[in-house]
Amino acid sequence: MKNTPLSNLRKKHAAYFRRIGIVQAGRYTRRSRIEYIVQRSYDALPKKLKQYIDDPEQAIQVTTNLIMQSGSEGQVNPYEALRQVAVYRQKKSGDNTRAYIWARFRSEQPSVYAKFNSYMYRQGYSASGYWFDNVALNQEGSHIEAICELPAKASGVAYFVLEIEYDFSGQELDAYLY
Repeated sequence: MKNTPLSNLRKKHAAYFRRIGIVQAGRYTRRSRIEYIVQRSYDALPKKLKQYIDDPEQAIQVTTNLIMQSGSEGQVNPYEALRQVAVYRQKKSGDNTRAYIWARFRSEQPSVYAKFNSYMYRQGYSASGYWFDNVALNQEGSHIEAICELPAKASGVAYFVLEIEYDFSGQELDAYLY
């Protein structure tokens, strides 16, 4: 990355900071400039990845310090460093498994999904948003059970639980709404 003045960096769009490349600390590079680049690189992350970085200020400071310590021989891309941290924490959270089970549920059990979706719509919730926020995963070997307790309804047909059972070894999915 060439030495662009901080005043010119302030005019750049988020896409610039996604592809900024390697940032090196050197004789002409001040900490404030590097910290600004790291901050804008964090801002350029997709919203889905930002949620996995618990303390953005700490992540920005750690990345800035990494660049400063590596000096002019360093090979640090701030956007990729922050993205890798977020992707690692996403994998550890189990959200990829939730998303995979949700996609399979929607495509393989359309009748149960339609009931669930309409029930949640009548309650004033987004079906996918509520499911992702309230599902509990229980895993035993290759068998995963996803249980989502539903909000109570005052009158009419009321459902209490959406249960999805998925077996990774046999690729079988069963869904129950009761």
